Amino acid sequence: MRFWTLVKKDLIESSPVIILGLLIFIVISILIIRDEASSYNEQFYPKYEGEMRSTTHWNSPLEGIGILIFIGGIAYAIVAGIVQFAEDDSKMKRPWGFLIHRSVRRQTILYAKLLAGLIGFLIVFGIPWVFLYSYACNRSVFLLPPVPRIFLEGWIYIGLAYTVYLTIAQAGVSQRKWYTTRLFPATFMIFPYFMVISQWRVIVAASITASFIILMLIWLLDTFLKREF
Repeated sequence: MRFWTLVKKDLIESSPVIILGLLIFIVISILIIRDEASSYNEQFYPKYEGEMRSTTHWNSPLEGIGILIFIGGIAYAIVAGIVQFAEDDSKMKRPWGFLIHRSVRRQTILYAKLLAGLIGFLIVFGIPWVFLYSYACNRSVFLLPPVPRIFLEGWIYIGLAYTVYLTIAQAGVSQRKWYTTRLFPATFMIFPYFMVISQWRVIVAASITASFIILMLIWLLDTFLKREF
C-alpha cells in the first residue's frame, strides 16, 4: 500500500507535466496526420481491383509523428526528470530525507518514482501512439496504411526518451557537483542515440535501447543506494 501511495504521490506532482505533454502531443499529431493524409492520398489513385499506383516515391505514413516522438520525448523526459528528481530542501518538495526515515525501504521510494515516470511516458506517448497507428491503418484515412516498422520505431523512440529520463534521475540522485562528474550520464547517453539512429535493423535497435535502459536502471539504483541522507 505504501508503494502505491508513493506512486500516486509522484503522479499527482507530475500531473501538470503529463497533461501538458499529452495535449501538445495529441494536437501536433492530429495536425501531422491531417497533412500526411492529404498529401499521401493525392499520390495514389485506384488502378483496378483495389491495386494502387504511385506517381511519386512513397514513404510510409506516420513518419512525421515518429520524428515528433523522437524530439518531443527528449523534451518531456528532461522536464519530467527535473520535476521528479530535482531537490528543493527549503520547501521539501522532494522530501528524500523525510521519506527515507519512514517505514519503507530505500529502494521502494526510487521504484515508485521510476514507475510513476514510466506511467507518465505511457500516458503521454505510449497509449496515444497505439491509437494513432490503429487509426492510420484505416483505409478511409490512408489509402496505403503505415508499415509495421513505423510502429516499432515509435516504441524505440519512446524507449530512448525513457533513457534520457533515467539520465536526469541519475544526475538528480547524485551528490556530486554539477560542474564535475554529475553530468557524466548526460554525456554517456549520446552513445545509444548514435547507435540506434545508425542502425537500420529494428530488432537490433530495440535490443540496444533495452540494454541501455537496463544499464541505466542498474547504475541509478547503485548511485541511489550509496547516497547519504
